[in-house]
Amino acid sequence: NTSVATVSISGSTVTVKSVAAGTATITVKSAASTNYNEKTATYTVTVKNPTFTAESGVGYYADTDGDGTPDGIIFEDFKKGGSGSWGGSSYTVSTATGLKEYYISQTNYKGPFGTKNVLSARGSGNARFKVMALSDYNNGATYTFTNAQGITSGEWSVPTRNELAAFGGELGITTSNYSGYGLKATYWSSSANISNFYGYYASFSTGEINYTYGSTTHYVRLARTF
Repeated sequence: NTSVATVSISGSTVTVKSVAAGTATITVKSAASTNYNEKTATYTVTVKNPTFTAESGVGYYADTDGDGTPDGIIFEDFKKGGSGSWGGSSYTVSTATGLKEYYISQTNYKGPFGTKNVLSARGSGNARFKVMALSDYNNGATYTFTNAQGITSGEWSVPTRNELAAFGGELGITTSNYSGYGLKATYWSSSANISNFYGYYASFSTGEINYTYGSTTHYVRLARTF
């Protein structure tokens, strides 16, 4: 049943790849030769976590650490790439190859960005997605630009001006819906305008990317590749 799993063979190794949840029967047949009789073996495979095959992962939740709890929302897909503008600022999503494989680890998760499926990664390769955290850093504390731009937490860091614009543009965040996603009015980026005197920030309440004095305080939300 190729709607559940596909099979390939290389030498004596049979590789099964999941397609969708369900059960499939796999039959392996070895033809007769000078020293061996023909042999057939049958196996049953049950797929619980189907491989992610959609064109884009933007809008899916991400379980970045594999603990079963979604950590962020995907807003860039490096397999697809792209460009656009949000808040008067243009953005570009780069492309990458040699990507990890992903699978749907949870269906219909109810989170701040609506009810969506959750993706998890398996195997080795390059990260395919950029993910924004589902909550603000440090319980919603505010920071000056100087203190905000270097904040990290493991693999999470403050997004760039380009990434904040992509976050707003790719997920369709507007002045009328941002608060419904649990977002505050303004967030710092890690991008400076003139040295560290001015910093760029995203204002979801006014729908713009702008810059202001580094002594101004805004919220921080971290992002990471996954």
